[in-house]
Amino acid sequence: MWALLLFVGLNIADGIFTFCGVQRIGIDYYEGNPLIVFAMHQFGVIATLLFAKSVAMTIAALIYKPSLQRIFWWPLSSVTLVYFCNVVIQVYLHDILAAS
Repeated sequence: MWALLLFVGLNIADGIFTFCGVQRIGIDYYEGNPLIVFAMHQFGVIATLLFAKSVAMTIAALIYKPSLQRIFWWPLSSVTLVYFCNVVIQVYLHDILAAS
């Protein structure tokens, strides 16, 4: 359960930092995923982030079902670790950009 809660929390933090970075730097310069960039241009930043983060958290919740937990515990934990590193990097970059 801890991995799912941490994943959700980090996913929300990633969405907030992505929104801040896109507002400050621009969509094409901040976001690295070309599908998300396209969707942000077509549907707006907030709508795209809400949709993408909702899909990610829904998939994580489905994977975390107790019947599948024994099989999928390591992918969810791995993705949670990647999100944690991503949020740490975004916080660090935000501090650097705020100082300049």
